[in-house]
Amino acid sequence: MTHLRVIVDNLFDTAPTGVTRYTAELARALVRTADADDRVTGVIASHPAESVDRLRTQLPTLTDLAALPATSGQLALAWNLGIPPRMLSDGATHSPTMLAPLFSHNRLLEPGVHTVVTLHSTAFWTAPERLSRRARARFGRMLTLAERHADAVVVSHHGVADLLDERTDLGNRVHIVPVAPTRRLIASEPFEPRLRALGLPERFLLAFASETEAALRLVLSALARSKVTVPLLLVGRQQPGQVPASRLIAEAGLGPDRVQLVGEVEDDVLALLNTAALGLVYFGDDDSLGLPLLDAMAARTPIIYPSTDGLLEITGNAGLSVDVDGRSAVDELVDALRAVTGDEERAARLAQEGADRARSFDWDDSARTVWDIHRALA
Repeated sequence: MTHLRVIVDNLFDTAPTGVTRYTAELARALVRTADADDRVTGVIASHPAESVDRLRTQLPTLTDLAALPATSGQLALAWNLGIPPRMLSDGATHSPTMLAPLFSHNRLLEPGVHTVVTLHSTAFWTAPERLSRRARARFGRMLTLAERHADAVVVSHHGVADLLDERTDLGNRVHIVPVAPTRRLIASEPFEPRLRALGLPERFLLAFASETEAALRLVLSALARSKVTVPLLLVGRQQPGQVPASRLIAEAGLGPDRVQLVGEVEDDVLALLNTAALGLVYFGDDDSLGLPLLDAMAARTPIIYPSTDGLLEITGNAGLSVDVDGRSAVDELVDALRAVTGDEERAARLAQEGADRARSFDWDDSARTVWDIHRALA
């Protein structure tokens, strides 16, 4: 029997990210794939009862929750300083992030005591300018603790694993566990009546407002130059400190008939947009989880994305990739936008390629790999 405690406190974050979706999907899959005598407990900080009830609604199969006697901020501070709470100092702990109670232990003398953390981003090394001084310091401390005390570190693709091999002393403790599409984000036809009811166009391109300023400027510049008349829907919330998307749209000379700010939407609406879009334009970072790409591919929506090693590993070269660092980035993106909106035969072929690739990934397979990691450590 394995009693696995999964830290899911980031699901209370007010600004959900790809990592929060990763946490929710992995937690659900760990419960589904547990053996009959296994037990999964969700670990959270102290939160108001109504917030905990919302989490139970979000993860109804995770019936066992353990609330630690501290706020999220207090837990983050304690774990960043290497102070483990007493109730997590034994047994198996899995964190879908780097934040976890990491402490000195001896698996030979304390069988079953181990902690596995997850690294999603290599920005600490590859793009430190994107992180505040405080964020760099926090990550640096957690990385040091992980090198000293983590029994395993999970990453989602080989690019991150290779960098850890070069820059850290983690050695063979690094394990690659791929992410997978969120099957709930596939809607069924007909789409048009629901889109009309929401006041949205029936033909559109999809992108996320959380993209970096540079990525949004590139996409908007290409859209303006392409003369594509299909509007671009920008979905979701921008990250704190970003230049307002409305300003970037105006600077690109695009009106509301070309770009619409949709804002945050519930999963059922996101599923509709994800499935009905003529194409998804996604410019996540090189070490990005790539979840929106997999979600779109599974929904048979053609994808346009940067030709970075990390994203190409996820897509398997499906869709249309753009060399964002090359001089012809805008021209390549213009061609891609025209292809998915104006060439039905090519768009259908791209949709099929993406769907075929997406079938290679499944959250239950990923969860089984996580279970295997923990059982090998027990």
